[in-house]
Amino acid sequence: MTLLDYKMIEKDDIPKIPLYMDQVTGYLDEVLEGVRRNDDEKTLTKTMINNYVKSGLIESPVKKKYNQDQLMSLIMIYFLKGSTQIQEIETILKSFDDKSVLYNRFKTILDEELSKLEQVEDDPVDEILRLLISSSLHKKYAERLIDQFLE
Repeated sequence: MTLLDYKMIEKDDIPKIPLYMDQVTGYLDEVLEGVRRNDDEKTLTKTMINNYVKSGLIESPVKKKYNQDQLMSLIMIYFLKGSTQIQEIETILKSFDDKSVLYNRFKTILDEELSKLEQVEDDPVDEILRLLISSSLHKKYAERLIDQFLE
């Protein structure tokens, strides 16, 4: 599976039965396989997830089990953590009481953005530069929007 073929998992396909930590990390590795850079890249480690719980980014597990809302949050965190700070992710996640609504909006936007990407047939340097510059500019713009949102 390539990134361009990736389809984010539907909310209804995320387990409704709470999962233990090992199950969570295995599940995330499986559903995010198509967006990992290579087989050695981990999606989210136990330590990362524990830190997200300690910082209040996600709720504490109940009896060491993570529910569907926490799994949706972890999937969104995975995509956002490379382009913004954890505090900003927290602002976004906590702005929605219903994680299902946020997740569905997130999935729609992610799928739209994936559909805009094209395969590069020839020299990929221009495409790499375009994507990196676009990413940088979009990040700067998003930071300003977050700052306005916080005011």
